[in-house]
Amino acid sequence: MKNVFFFFLFSCSLACAAQDTYADSMRTYIENYVSNHGVVRGADKQHLHFFDINSSYRLQARFEKLESSPWFEMPSTGVQKKMYRR
Repeated sequence: MKNVFFFFLFSCSLACAAQDTYADSMRTYIENYVSNHGVVRGADKQHLHFFDINSSYRLQARFEKLESSPWFEMPSTGVQKKMYRR
C-alpha cells in the first residue's frame, strides 16, 4: 500500500511540474535565469532582455557522456576558479 501511495504522489508531482509547450519551457528557463543570476542584481535585472521565443530556432542535440575525462580549472564570475570536466 505504501508503494502505491508513493507512486501516486510521484505521478501527481510529474503531472504538475510538466511543461506544456516549448514556449512554456523557455519562459520558465528565462524566469529562473533572471531570478538566480549571480552577477546582475536588484533593479538591474530589469535590463536583461531576451529575443522573442521562436520554436523554429529549436534544434535537436545528442549528449555523449565521456568517461574518465580530465578535470580543469576555468575562470568564473567570482574570485575563485571553478573545476570543470570535459
